[in-house]
Amino acid sequence: MRQSDATRAENPVPADTAWLLQCLIHCTQKNSGAALHDIIAFGDYINHAVFEYTEFCSALGFLIAARIAFLRRGRIFLTKEFRTSFHSVVAKQKRPAYPKEYVEIASFLYRLPSVKKSLRKPIAKEMFSQAVQGYLKTDNK
Repeated sequence: MRQSDATRAENPVPADTAWLLQCLIHCTQKNSGAALHDIIAFGDYINHAVFEYTEFCSALGFLIAARIAFLRRGRIFLTKEFRTSFHSVVAKQKRPAYPKEYVEIASFLYRLPSVKKSLRKPIAKEMFSQAVQGYLKTDNK
């Protein structure tokens, strides 16, 4: 879990939203969406931690409410508006500087207008748990 996330009263961004968005930026290349397993694996790669269900759903709920991401057929996509408006300099580099990119993403999120979040969990707990367990099994081989 990232320790540097702060919130603003007018736009409380859930902890780990920047981490999740960073994973989505790198896992949704060519607008094919991202599978949970890939997001979990990339999150562990850049942050040396595995998302917890509640933090993942809170962050994803925020991104959906902010019209940055959406779900379709079990995959998570970035919206066209986000992809065209947010040009990640680091994503174009051969060797991305993930900490620098994270700061840029967090700064972007805290500048967003206030969003109204849904109380509904965007991903079923069982589906999330299966993705985590599948990743942990492949990671330990």
